[in-house]
Amino acid sequence: MGKTILIVDNQPVIREFLVNLLAREGHTPIAAEDGLSALAAMKTCVPGVLITDLVMPNIDGTHLCRIIRRTPAYRGIFIVILSAIAAEQEISLEALGANACIAKGPLNKMRDHVLEILSRETLDPMDFNQRNVYGAEDIYARKITRELLSSKRHAEIILENMSEGILEVTEHGDIISANQSVVSILGEGEETLLGRNFDELAFRVNGASTTGILSRLRAGAFDDDAAIFLGERRLAIKLLPVEDNHRATTIVLIADVTEQKRTELEIKRSLHEKEVLLKEVHHRVKNNLAMVASLISLQSQSLKNRHDLEVFEQIRDRINSISLVHEQLYLSEDLTQVDFGGYVRQLTANLLQSVLSGPKHIELSIEVAEVKLDINTAIPLGLIISELFTNAVKYAFKGRTHGAVTVRLDRQESSFTLRVTDDGIGLPGKINPRTATTLGFQLVSALALQLNAKISVKRQRGTTVAIQFPAQHS
Repeated sequence: MGKTILIVDNQPVIREFLVNLLAREGHTPIAAEDGLSALAAMKTCVPGVLITDLVMPNIDGTHLCRIIRRTPAYRGIFIVILSAIAAEQEISLEALGANACIAKGPLNKMRDHVLEILSRETLDPMDFNQRNVYGAEDIYARKITRELLSSKRHAEIILENMSEGILEVTEHGDIISANQSVVSILGEGEETLLGRNFDELAFRVNGASTTGILSRLRAGAFDDDAAIFLGERRLAIKLLPVEDNHRATTIVLIADVTEQKRTELEIKRSLHEKEVLLKEVHHRVKNNLAMVASLISLQSQSLKNRHDLEVFEQIRDRINSISLVHEQLYLSEDLTQVDFGGYVRQLTANLLQSVLSGPKHIELSIEVAEVKLDINTAIPLGLIISELFTNAVKYAFKGRTHGAVTVRLDRQESSFTLRVTDDGIGLPGKINPRTATTLGFQLVSALALQLNAKISVKRQRGTTVAIQFPAQHS
């Protein structure tokens, strides 16, 4: 009684030879050029015998055998390997799940071996006897083939042990290769993935079920932040087109980023909580300092001595300069650095309103490059500006109704230079900011030392006090 026999070989000559041979013997041959088309054929007709090549594109014979042995509907198929590499590589029937192997050689020898196998009274799909290898003695081992097979085995070992999932799909989206990692990531066996269309996988993108995902991925329809899910797993998918003279396929790289994204979300949530907390700290520090400044202002109202009143006002202004830094940080998106230009403009405006009295007019110029400084730098600099600016406004323009004060910050390659300049009467030569005994200049010297800064003074056309400090403090 004739059998239905599926022949799988990418060489047309071999396929035609076997089709004609088996048809003459009363069998029903079905031909397929690769493992992919063989799986498609078996969906409509399950053969009793499979004769398959090992090395071929679009699902090779090894994977085809594996799929058959793992699929309950196909386990009754008797598998015959038709091998062109039988002399170069030991064929283990049990490892392949095959029942016999015929080496590709002279056509008349191949014919005899095929007919001998098919003439058996029973073809047991569970018979993996290694004696069922035929024709290896009729061919010679080829060195180049051995080298290619060795290279192929090395590549397969690497692919199977990669943590990243790898699929290969045809131009139509049919899956023809899958490594072990992608089997684990997608939660499906190799036997259900190979031969299946990639678009049949039930992906959700940004919360919506998505069809035709492969073509959309190829068109770049999704950005890197797109939330791609398969079941409960979040995936990152990247496509690598592969083209040669015979076919065009696509490598699909799939990474399970579920835990990574969950960790990132937890970090962002924790960071947000800390930012909220830090903002609240800056806000409370600012409020507390403002309260202290207000108490000082209230207390100063009871003072009759002009000198004592000025001391209280200076203390209040120093506190306000520190408070202003915390206010800037509270209002900023960056909780670690102060917009120094904005800070200086607000600070000097507040100081001018506090210190200026009578009909005197001060022209204020702020020349601060766009720079952000950390709190450990901004507070000392703010206090230095407060002292120098207040001193200039109070004492540089005696006998005049107008004057000009400039606050400038320049950045060099490895340092910053802060300059406070006035066009007033000039700082008396006997006063040196580095050695002066007044509290204001002592404070400037102490703060400059804290910043590892150098102080210099110019007394031409007024006074310029320069504070040069290393950029690493910013």
